[in-house]
Amino acid sequence: MKAVLVKFVMASVVLLSACAPQQTISSSANQSLPPSPTQSDKPKNGFVPDEKTAISIAVAVWVPMYGAKQIESEKPYNATLKDGVWNVTSTLPRGKYVAMSEADISQDNGCILRVNHPAFTF
Repeated sequence: MKAVLVKFVMASVVLLSACAPQQTISSSANQSLPPSPTQSDKPKNGFVPDEKTAISIAVAVWVPMYGAKQIESEKPYNATLKDGVWNVTSTLPRGKYVAMSEADISQDNGCILRVNHPAFTF
């Protein structure tokens, strides 16, 4: 459980810094500051370059929302990239009434675009 909390905190820090509105600084103050991450430190393939990273972010968001036990029961997770958006889904467990977690995450900046937990009946 401690590892899940650490992952959640790390993902939250990344998301807050990536998704926060950019602040404007006056030109005289700006001369003493290093370049912002959007100007020099942004990875070539975005902040979410691969499936593993997208899944880690989605799980970090899902756990506080739906509970660690529920999210753990929905393994394995899948991630597909389309038009710069990672769509991460869990696997439907067998049963009469089940739910599946979904998240859309921006490859470019790591922002959470959508989270859903639709229920299905089998």
